[in-house]
Amino acid sequence: MMMMRRMMRRHSSSNEKILKSSYCRTLVTKTSNVDVVEDVDVVVVGAGLLGSSVAYHLSKMKDRRVLVVDKNQPASCATSQSAGLLVHVSADPHKTRFVQETRRDLEDLNLLEHDFKATGTVRVAVSEGNKRKLLEEIQVANSCGVRNERLNVQDARHRVPWLSIDESDDALIYFMPDDGWIDPQILAGSYLRAARECE
Repeated sequence: MMMMRRMMRRHSSSNEKILKSSYCRTLVTKTSNVDVVEDVDVVVVGAGLLGSSVAYHLSKMKDRRVLVVDKNQPASCATSQSAGLLVHVSADPHKTRFVQETRRDLEDLNLLEHDFKATGTVRVAVSEGNKRKLLEEIQVANSCGVRNERLNVQDARHRVPWLSIDESDDALIYFMPDDGWIDPQILAGSYLRAARECE
């Protein structure tokens, strides 16, 4: 972001042409009538899910003028191909907290009730190595306050009827009720709309 800002400042005489060219669509938040980069505090390059989220969180800061630029329509490239999964369990606590923050965003953006599909996920480990890995992930989940439930084979089959597993496998099974998915284009669009409305 900062690299683009410096680059465009070097060419300040052509900033207006760059911002209004066919290669750069602009989505402006918390400012108006932007003609040059010097009119804003931060330039976010890319209006996909991550760029939109960055714009939203920056725009919530007081007196922060944010400009989002993208040569395509918002959320029309990589974001449009994403599965939109929100899976909490990871051996990395930073990833787990990142998902928790995103879930809080869903609540703030009024997406949690109707747009987020809380299907839950079932984790199954059979080999000793995978069991150790799953237990490490559960430890992270517990430390981050992520809800989880250990299942027996019968409970797992009830939740996932096509699951090919039996008692002899001696599997370690956990259910994560707060996992789910959301259309990533809906989420990205909501981030951008909320960023424009931030005071």
